[in-house]
Amino acid sequence: MIKNIGILAYDGVEAMDYQGPLAIFDLLASDAQGPKPIIVSQKKEFTCSNGRKFQADKTFSCEDSYDLIIIPGGKGVFDFASSNETKIFFDTQYKPDLYLFSICTGSFVLDELKLIGVGDTITTHWEFIHRPLKSGAKMVSSPFEVSKKYNRIWTSGGIFSGIDSSLIFIEQHYHALGTAQNSAEVVRTVGQYFPVTSHISPKTQAQLNAPCYLFGTTSICN
Repeated sequence: MIKNIGILAYDGVEAMDYQGPLAIFDLLASDAQGPKPIIVSQKKEFTCSNGRKFQADKTFSCEDSYDLIIIPGGKGVFDFASSNETKIFFDTQYKPDLYLFSICTGSFVLDELKLIGVGDTITTHWEFIHRPLKSGAKMVSSPFEVSKKYNRIWTSGGIFSGIDSSLIFIEQHYHALGTAQNSAEVVRTVGQYFPVTSHISPKTQAQLNAPCYLFGTTSICN
């Protein structure tokens, strides 16, 4: 069971990479009794790639343990990945049942720190698909990817795909737990994102046209 969610942030992070999943997991917390996500950074204040400054909830120096760590991408991702502070943080956080979930170029943090390896499949922003990997993992072009070797490693494509991938993660994780209430449907409905209108009225065309990858495939619903 995921009880503690840490969403990483750093100087040069792409704002939407962390704010998209943050919004989705905040809705999960407020409307489907999920855990409240925590923004975690090397320091209390960080500057996004767009120049805007934000405050983290906690820093790496805190002794909190997370069950799910979301790793966003951005212009500063390679400096972040090579930082000794980042390495120490992941060394401290690692446990066999830890979920790692990267957004966009955040997958290169997994690569740099050898949190993935031969047999793992990952994805990233389309502009970086052909960037060489150090870990021996395989890069593929996909909206999202769950490692075929280790299904606790999730990666998603660029920027806005973090929203869809977060919904997919919630759908699959809570379904696996046998949760009675479909948490992903609740989040989509409250967030007016291809809302599951059967909860409130007959299905609308908007719901019927939702991307099928929200339901575990990579095609488009007709």
